[in-house]
Amino acid sequence: MIRVATQSKPNASPCSSEELTEAERRLLEICQEIQFGRLIDLHVEQGQPLLGSRLTVERDHKYGSSEQVTRPSGDHYMLKAQQRDFIERLRATEDLQIMRLQIQHGLPFRGTTIETI
Repeated sequence: MIRVATQSKPNASPCSSEELTEAERRLLEICQEIQFGRLIDLHVEQGQPLLGSRLTVERDHKYGSSEQVTRPSGDHYMLKAQQRDFIERLRATEDLQIMRLQIQHGLPFRGTTIETI
């Protein structure tokens, strides 16, 4: 699993990819690779996604249309509003289980969560 060993908490509202932890950056890359679909049963601990060796993905396919994948060019890019909001919500949570993270156009769109209170 990818975890970040840092003493200080990352900036609550990142604006660019340079402000992301390794786990956050990888999660957004996975969203971009999926394009349309869902990540199933994603766990968050201490505000960081736990990315094990296997993630369950449901992919949506629209037949008869081209599925163009758009990815940012280069390693450093500005985050879109959906990405900023998603990362900000993860960072604000200690422990969280996202049952389904819906992804549209490579961006986190909607999540169904289970929280322990």
